[in-house]
Amino acid sequence: MAIYKHVGVLRKSDAADFDRFWAAPARVEYSGIYQCECRHETTLRGGEPAPLSHRGHPPGVPVTWRLVVACWEATP
Repeated sequence: MAIYKHVGVLRKSDAADFDRFWAAPARVEYSGIYQCECRHETTLRGGEPAPLSHRGHPPGVPVTWRLVVACWEATP
């Protein structure tokens, strides 16, 4: 889970990009924090491929990631 302290540094967005899933090892489109849909673990990605696995992910369950915090110059 992603957490934060300073509310003023984040901006809410209803962009559809936050509803999209990336199946590992797909290259993610945006730099930011991604959350695994199965275990809710988070990872920081900078455009590189999403990890194929992570701590505690059950074997045989597909690893899919969703964008939760994005680093954009111009946020949608």
